[in-house]
Amino acid sequence: MAKVTPITIGNIGGNPTSAANNINTNSTRFQSAIENTLSRDGSGPNQMEADFDLNHNDLLNGGIISADSVEIGGVDIFDRVEEIATEIATEVAEEAAAEFLEHAVIERGNVPSPLASDMGKTLRVTANGFYGWKGQQKDSVNVLHILGQSNAQGARNGGPNPASPLVKCWDKVTNTWGSSDYTQLPWTQSNPNGNSGNNNVGLAFAHRWAEETGRPTYVIFYFVGGTSIDHWVADGNPNGNGDYMAAWQAATTAAYASSELAGKLTLTPANHAIIWAQGEEDFTMDFTTYLTKFTTVNSTIRTFLGIPHLRIFVDGMSGLHDRYAPDKALQHYCGYVNADTKYVNSKGLQTEFDATGAGDYTHWLGPELYEFGYNRVWSAWNNAEVSAKLTPNLFWARGTGQATHDSGQMIFAGHALVSWNSRNRASAAVNTLSASTDSIAWGEQCNSDGNWTYTFGYTNVTDNLSNYTMLVGREITSGANGDYGFSAGYQNNLNHAYSAVFGRNNTTLADNSFIAGSFGEFISAATDSVVFQFGVGTSSAARKTALAAKASGAVRTGAVYTNATLPSAANAGAYFEVIDSDLNGPVISTGTEWVSSSRFTWTTIAASGQTTIDLTTIPPTATEVCVMVVGLSGSSTQTFGLQIGDAAGLAVSNYTQSTSGLDRWAISGGVAANSYTMKITIVRGPGTDYFMEMSGTNPSGSLAAAGHCPLAANLTRVRLLLSAAGTFDAGTVYIGWR
Repeated sequence: MAKVTPITIGNIGGNPTSAANNINTNSTRFQSAIENTLSRDGSGPNQMEADFDLNHNDLLNGGIISADSVEIGGVDIFDRVEEIATEIATEVAEEAAAEFLEHAVIERGNVPSPLASDMGKTLRVTANGFYGWKGQQKDSVNVLHILGQSNAQGARNGGPNPASPLVKCWDKVTNTWGSSDYTQLPWTQSNPNGNSGNNNVGLAFAHRWAEETGRPTYVIFYFVGGTSIDHWVADGNPNGNGDYMAAWQAATTAAYASSELAGKLTLTPANHAIIWAQGEEDFTMDFTTYLTKFTTVNSTIRTFLGIPHLRIFVDGMSGLHDRYAPDKALQHYCGYVNADTKYVNSKGLQTEFDATGAGDYTHWLGPELYEFGYNRVWSAWNNAEVSAKLTPNLFWARGTGQATHDSGQMIFAGHALVSWNSRNRASAAVNTLSASTDSIAWGEQCNSDGNWTYTFGYTNVTDNLSNYTMLVGREITSGANGDYGFSAGYQNNLNHAYSAVFGRNNTTLADNSFIAGSFGEFISAATDSVVFQFGVGTSSAARKTALAAKASGAVRTGAVYTNATLPSAANAGAYFEVIDSDLNGPVISTGTEWVSSSRFTWTTIAASGQTTIDLTTIPPTATEVCVMVVGLSGSSTQTFGLQIGDAAGLAVSNYTQSTSGLDRWAISGGVAANSYTMKITIVRGPGTDYFMEMSGTNPSGSLAAAGHCPLAANLTRVRLLLSAAGTFDAGTVYIGWR
């Protein structure tokens, strides 16, 4: 078809505007057509955008041809040249070996043990039974294994990494060798069989290795993004239990049995390498745990391949992850544990976050993957005998790597911190914090022996079983039960949970305590211990408390009196505090007597429709119960009564009024059509004896009653009930306790 179809221009004079437009359109079309042709002098654009078809014509007078591949008669000429080169090399090697054996043979039965200098040499046998050590030849192939998670896989595309006919990559799906072009199989498969066509650090190293040595290089990989090292360690951890290690070993066995490698592979450190890029997923794992697991991984790999001095290259992590324990463990292993494992520095390589200030801060960009493998791993390979010992950094800046003097925030790499003067206990030459986690001991002979505890000052100590506690001051201790507490001051003892102690020479006596002041007088535990105390004493011999409260709610002040013992005229002008007031009027304490500071706790119950009126939630510490009845009436002419009981149930005998042995206290006469208003008070006397007093009114006049009933235990319930079948049909009952 025509490449240009011009517009025919007819009547220029009759319609000059249309003619001008058509001429311009034709010029544009001619220009486009010229741009779509090849240029003899090389003026651009001069590149083909589609296949060039010579239509069976010759290409004459050609110079150098540069191409990815050349096929002649359906045969890739590059592959054929490689095969021919291998055949020639084999023939030359065999001739050299024969010549060697003619000059260096040893009789049968007299084969010497190899010396260190003979490592890698081969014992050759002639037809007449002579033996000889053949000098080491250049290995015929390289083998690279790429293992780990997403940075071993390569999570970003783009950047250089041109394919090489010398590099083949094992396809675990087809069990064949595929391309080293990361846009082709096997790379375009999803992991663990590929990386969806992204760039790859190991592939870049393989290309450099093949390029520098001229040897065929075979790549075997197994990686899965976002996975733990547990998948590489068969240690019983259900998170992985070594399934990836087993899968890699199976793939390696299959690849080594292929025709490309079977019988052609020498297992030596000179032609084998491992790239390991893993640890980001294990950022919460502690140093020792990761180091132990990685040590197992190294040993397993070397044992499986049968290469004790196999070189393993560990890729450094991004700025987000170099603060975490796995990266420190990898550096430590490379620097101090195994000289054949090399840590490859990642400083300066960029993630998306490094390049833009936002986004992915874990995975290297495509060009960085190429730089990492092609230059940095290759440099590490060529310095295989150099093992830099790395000292793990103690402090890291947030998101920027190692902390410097101007870092705004610093992250401590350890789990406990001890100042120099607290490095030993006061009475024993052992390190403090030996049994604690995430604790700080700072000052003179302080010891945070519990987990998550903090001691600051002079000779402050937390017990090994005291956790989540802070002590600030001097000579303060927390006992084994002193969890979740705080103390500040001098010579305090924090021995109970959820408590705080301030001031001097104070001691907790129960959980949930707050103690302040100095030299409080309550220092011994009791059945009803003090939980609040403000001391005003001056020494251990002159203890005094201004205000205190017990667990039961009872309170005591230091200098108040009862109505009967008010001070004499000699104390005129003094002020005294009323500490409790209720329906019975003011109550004042003597200073040695404890008085309940609580008011009544009330429950309101509507009587209508009820056959009985019960309250069963009175605490056993209550010493007084009050029942208020307003407008109470029944459905028929009946009497109603009152029963009390303890945790075992209601008492149904031993009630005494005018007679003894009753099953209840009788409170009133008939209640039908009557409206009663009454107050019933029940007070605990000696032991568990209870006394009842009632006063009230109805339309007929005043009411009064009294009674007594012993219980087996403290009162916890009361009941209003009718003398026969029926219901209360009106009124409200208020039941209170204190």
